[in-house]
Amino acid sequence: MVSTDFDQPKQDSALFGSTARLPSSIGGDSTVLSIEVEVDLRSRSVLAVYLSPDLPGLRNLLVSAMVGRPAADIPDTGIQTIKTRYFSPFRNAAHAALLHAWEAFGQFEKKAAFIQFEQKVPAAVPLEPGGSASARPV
Repeated sequence: MVSTDFDQPKQDSALFGSTARLPSSIGGDSTVLSIEVEVDLRSRSVLAVYLSPDLPGLRNLLVSAMVGRPAADIPDTGIQTIKTRYFSPFRNAAHAALLHAWEAFGQFEKKAAFIQFEQKVPAAVPLEPGGSASARPV
């Protein structure tokens, strides 16, 4: 039997995550902060924010700033929240991890846009010498 005492990601969502090393004086030599952002693939809105290790204050700040808002707005919501409302030794690590998670989302968006573009464009479009597509039959 599978344990269900934690939230399962939705099937139409994706997780974008990253890690950042905590200051060695606080976390030891190998402790990292992991931030994952769950995004609805249809609306591109943030569904949830997961942290490891669990930092309840940071989690609550990020959830209140990001959940329900567009993932593309993470710099204006989550990262800005860290800069203006989170004052902790974990601040730089939280900023770096969330920034890299947002960059992973950006790479996903570029790839998704490219795939959609390829599906809409005919396989072989003859080009004129100037590089533009020809409207006349070949």
